[in-house]
Amino acid sequence: MPTLKLGELAERIACKLDGDPEVLISGVNTIDSAGPGELSFVHNEKYISQIPRCRASAIVVPKELDTDFRPLLRSSDPYVTFGEAMRIFLPMRQRPAPGVHPTAVVAKSALIAPTASIGPYCCVGEGVCVEDEATVMSGTQVGDGSFIGTGAWIYPNVVIGARVRMGQDVIIHSGSVFLSPPADETEETESRGYAIEVGRDVEIGANVTVQGGKNT
Repeated sequence: MPTLKLGELAERIACKLDGDPEVLISGVNTIDSAGPGELSFVHNEKYISQIPRCRASAIVVPKELDTDFRPLLRSSDPYVTFGEAMRIFLPMRQRPAPGVHPTAVVAKSALIAPTASIGPYCCVGEGVCVEDEATVMSGTQVGDGSFIGTGAWIYPNVVIGARVRMGQDVIIHSGSVFLSPPADETEETESRGYAIEVGRDVEIGANVTVQGGKNT
């Protein structure tokens, strides 16, 4: 991650500096977790009471907020401004090269887009569709008839059961498991198409289990 002087950062994210421009910032964090060298933010009254206890080197706040904390970056929209800072300090994921790794096992009936990436030791079942720029990382299993949408990012060692639909740009973190419904519910779920559907832009954390069934 880069390290920037606060004055330079204020210019880059277009907000007013209130305090020492020489303070060094090398990361971002929440108001209750930030420490020295990090930038945090407050965008509503709920978190103002936490400012005196904040250990961050600087905070993004509403323009007219009255506080003794310094230095500050004053903004008309702290939420948006902090998002711009995040893009500076949190590097984007590096998408692997497209293609299927030689150690991956992919069924002949699976459809893998030319720009998708299937990592080492993945197992991709019959009738699976993996769309453009989707990334399926090492050790992940994708069950028969499942769908991985455009730009999806599946971290290592995820288990995706049969007939699971992952929407566009979803992010699934390592170790999560998506279980197809039990055999006695198969007929009912087939009438609805997919057993589990994860919508567009959804992010699911590590080691989460999702069980398909009547209420999925």
